[in-house]
Amino acid sequence: MLKTKSKNESAGLLLLFVIPILTALIPILALLPTIWFILLGVLIWGLVMDAHETIMRAAIADITPISKRGTGYGILRLFMGLLH
Repeated sequence: MLKTKSKNESAGLLLLFVIPILTALIPILALLPTIWFILLGVLIWGLVMDAHETIMRAAIADITPISKRGTGYGILRLFMGLLH
């Protein structure tokens, strides 16, 4: 499958600004006494982790040859598992 370049050049840049802001909200929401804020923190945590994993998988796809891509993804999952 051939990759095509998106016409929206700033889409990834916006995500790089939003992720740190959302990450900073997680501990604040987790320490609030209301269950709804805690659940919102859990939701934001899931969104941030999903975005991070997607960005990392795309980066690995760009920097590894196709013959070693499975190994690259395996190493990524190893470290992601160790860090969680």
